Amino acid sequence: MYGITQDCPIECLAPLLSRQTLATLVNGIDGSPATVGQLIELYDQRRLMEIHGISTGRLGEIRRSLVEAKLIEADGRPILRRSTIANVETGRQRVPHACSMPCSHGRA
Repeated sequence: MYGITQDCPIECLAPLLSRQTLATLVNGIDGSPATVGQLIELYDQRRLMEIHGISTGRLGEIRRSLVEAKLIEADGRPILRRSTIANVETGRQRVPHACSMPCSHGRA
């Protein structure tokens, strides 16, 4: 398990996506998702194919990665999971986001 949450940047999905699919998401058209949560929202709204370069094949790859990361159910329903050890609130202070895996945004 990778410990990816909806607050993570898209780059956290790098171990689960092909380089080309990840680049397509990161460099997509205006409104391209910046976080995993935004990606899930676009997936749930059936709007991912509005991003230039996302084909049905890439859509299937994205879906599989979200299921593998336990961010959506196998039937496509989102799993609401925002809080992890790395992303918790303590009183009024929010602990900075840090992924539980090494990823390209360098917060491991």
